[in-house]
Amino acid sequence: MPLPFWGGNAWTKAKGAKNDPHNHAKLGDYAEAVLLPGDPLRAKWIAETFFEAPRLVNSVRNCSGYTGLWKGQPVSVQATGMGQPSLSIYVHELINVYGAKTLLRVGTCGGLNAKVKVRDLILTQAATTDSAIVKDRFGAFNFAPIADFGLLRGGGQGRGGGHALSRRQYAELGYFLPCRRLCRLWRTA
Repeated sequence: MPLPFWGGNAWTKAKGAKNDPHNHAKLGDYAEAVLLPGDPLRAKWIAETFFEAPRLVNSVRNCSGYTGLWKGQPVSVQATGMGQPSLSIYVHELINVYGAKTLLRVGTCGGLNAKVKVRDLILTQAATTDSAIVKDRFGAFNFAPIADFGLLRGGGQGRGGGHALSRRQYAELGYFLPCRRLCRLWRTA
């Protein structure tokens, strides 16, 4: 299927923009609830594993988006690629163009706590960043809206394996500094 990068998409029709290279889904293609993995292959796996009648609604830049049913309810999954700038573009369009109401980041993460094992479920109440992406909006402050704790705590109930409740700090420095130096910086902060 050819990728229609320019014109004829929901953004063009909804906002009168000349083009939108991020998505070619039509209005109504996404459910109000959207799962957001970074990896396009994880989006495909989620759709094929958990959805009834999944259908591909977006494949621009190979950031696949699917919509189907889960337990009879419409749900979508949209890959966001790596990094907060890419994530923010998809989230903005899903909310402002497609009417998404509930967005849930799913996927993998790294951490420094030795008690957390591979495949443990991490339920995060809040996430913040040291990235410059939020500085224009909030200045010197890192704004981190938090989840309702009762709702968060209920997310781990009935799970036999390990799970942890946390607040999370995302650090761009983690990609550029050796781990020992990064750990010393965090301990002294």
